[in-house]
Amino acid sequence: MKGAMLFPLLLFGACSSFSPEVLTGEQSLGKEWDVVLMDGKAVVPADDTPYLGFDKEKMWGFTGCNRLTGGFPVKDNKKVDFSKLASTMMMCPDSKYETDFMAALRQVKSIDSAKDGFRLKNEAGKTVLEFAPRELTDERLGGEWMITLNKGTDGYKQDGEKPFVGFDIKEKRIYGFAGCNRLVGTLNFEEFKSGKADFSQLGTTRMLCEDNTYEQALLENLAKAKKVKFFNNELRLFDGNNETLVILRKSK
Repeated sequence: MKGAMLFPLLLFGACSSFSPEVLTGEQSLGKEWDVVLMDGKAVVPADDTPYLGFDKEKMWGFTGCNRLTGGFPVKDNKKVDFSKLASTMMMCPDSKYETDFMAALRQVKSIDSAKDGFRLKNEAGKTVLEFAPRELTDERLGGEWMITLNKGTDGYKQDGEKPFVGFDIKEKRIYGFAGCNRLVGTLNFEEFKSGKADFSQLGTTRMLCEDNTYEQALLENLAKAKKVKFFNNELRLFDGNNETLVILRKSK
């Protein structure tokens, strides 16, 4: 059952060495941060680990089970108010992180810079959570991603199999379904994970289809893609002018 629940979190003040712009980054989409330390214990970022994201107007995140959303008002570069953060209410009996993560958030009184990110501290000044920039890892990339946006189309309307793109990390190949034909090819995964998109080594089978409008648009968009951003558990492909071409969401 999904819903929304408000819970109070304390205000925290920023140390003199901390700037709120660190949280949001310079990109228009904002910036996301993985938990790497929770209550003194190291956390290895994965699909099921908590993260937070910020832009200049709002914040969002993932507890390990539920989604978090809320405003992010910064006043005089000194205080951030998390008191109206909302959460979905999914039941996740196997979640390893949510209880401890939420308990840690409720302790937060202050924020400080870390080497690559930031730390949230309790009233005694102890670090309860530490965050580092969220990155696209092999574990996160590997698997199949459904196409949720294909520029120039209104979505895929046909019955049956839906278009997707798959990334086989072990075999260093890309595969998928474009709407009629199969996608096959190779990809420089290291460049892709660093933000560079190049699908020039992608090909298709040669089946004839009555309506290949969606497929043609997809192939053109993939050919134009120059950049990729892993954001809010989506892969977003952009052209050289930062126009969004394709959005993919992981299915398995």
